[in-house]
Amino acid sequence: MLAFRVITSVLSVFISPLVLIASLFRPKMKTGRTWLVSALVLTAFMAGAAWSAALWLDSAVADSLRVLGDYSTARVTVKGLPFAETLNTESLRNGVDPSLVAAFVQQVSGFEPATVSWRGARGLMQVMPAVWVEFMPAVACKGDHPAPACSESCIFAPAANIRVGTAYLRYLIDECGGDILSALTAYNSGMSSGTAISEGYARNVVSAWANLRAENTQERVNSSLIALKVRSVLSWAVIGMLCLIILWTLIRFPGLRRDDDGASDHRGNGSVGYRPRHRRAARMGRRASKAEPELEPESEFEPELEPESESTTRARARASAGAGARAGARGAWTGAGKGDL
Repeated sequence: MLAFRVITSVLSVFISPLVLIASLFRPKMKTGRTWLVSALVLTAFMAGAAWSAALWLDSAVADSLRVLGDYSTARVTVKGLPFAETLNTESLRNGVDPSLVAAFVQQVSGFEPATVSWRGARGLMQVMPAVWVEFMPAVACKGDHPAPACSESCIFAPAANIRVGTAYLRYLIDECGGDILSALTAYNSGMSSGTAISEGYARNVVSAWANLRAENTQERVNSSLIALKVRSVLSWAVIGMLCLIILWTLIRFPGLRRDDDGASDHRGNGSVGYRPRHRRAARMGRRASKAEPELEPESEFEPELEPESESTTRARARASAGAGARAGARGAWTGAGKGDL
């Protein structure tokens, strides 16, 4: 029963605009305040969705501006690549862009953990044994044995190799004053400043970095475009709902007041509507009824009269006799006057 009520309430919210529009063209259609409340709820929901889309869009724009403003220090995580979670975690731990690390791994090892170069560099990030010992002096692996990995702390272990490679790359970037190209050129030379990787090869890494970052930011761009459309549509929908509610209130609100307040006042008046003149007459009638004083109800029994005294009776008799004598004298005088005439 509760689920049915919830479903009907949700449906009434979404079809409320259609009901209001239909009632504008059909004056005799009965519509109560429930549909108006449902329309207001739908308007509030659309306004909240538009506001959420605007907030998300502002955040996406801020991130895009940050990436464009400082390309070398921005951090764009990678998705859909081998070891993506490890690349993101270790790169962000050492303050390196995950897209740069992924592009480097793609160029130097092709995401093959057992790769060994002709110069002796090993693993995903082609770490030299001397660099491995410098950054991992406490582990048993010295980085000079062939594949595969001998333990989780081996130079061929993907997580350990990426951890040392990103730390070493961060060190070279700082040593080169933030110059990414120079840091990539010096990467495979050990802790000295040699140039084991040519500048052309480093430029290929940078080009792959830009392409990979574009691929990973394309999803955010698409999401931003969708959020922009959603915000625009919902904003216009909210404006339309507000105009509909105002128009419906101006046209149908008197009828709504008649249904709620005027039914009992005009119950016996046939087809008399709740018009202003009838409302004014009813209000004046109520005021007149309030102004009239309330009369006390008459008693069912008349009060008993006290018996008159003897002196009062004599006085009343003398007064009656005197009145009769005066009336007789007046009549005699009137008759005599007519006779003389």
